[in-house]
Amino acid sequence: WLVDFTTEHRCWTWPTWKVVRDIVKPMTARARCRYTELPSMRAGGNVGPAQLFVSHAWAAMWGHLVAAVVASAPRGAHVWLDVFAVLQWPDPSEQTFKDEDLRQLRPGSGRMECTLMKTRDASNNTAIRTLLFQR
Repeated sequence: WLVDFTTEHRCWTWPTWKVVRDIVKPMTARARCRYTELPSMRAGGNVGPAQLFVSHAWAAMWGHLVAAVVASAPRGAHVWLDVFAVLQWPDPSEQTFKDEDLRQLRPGSGRMECTLMKTRDASNNTAIRTLLFQR
């Protein structure tokens, strides 16, 4: 699904913040909901307990994130990405990242196998790191 989304929206070379601003927010504006709460997401079977938690910088290229997920996650795995899982329409009087946003991780967290992190080294080169959970 993530590759299809990225290809359909032609956002391979965009920074993540632009994916949120130009795709996620317009698509969720009417309902003021999380992207994962859109009827099309629910109906398509694209939402379920996460098997991979992805942490990434919003200034980094979205396509690198997608490629790292594809390389690290089993085909068909559900991946927790803040872009889709966190409400992008918070009440201005509240903090933007709430406990309820992370609560979505708890049902599947016992089954998560790893966390994927995208970082930059001192030379500003992208490095993908997969951190395995020890059970």
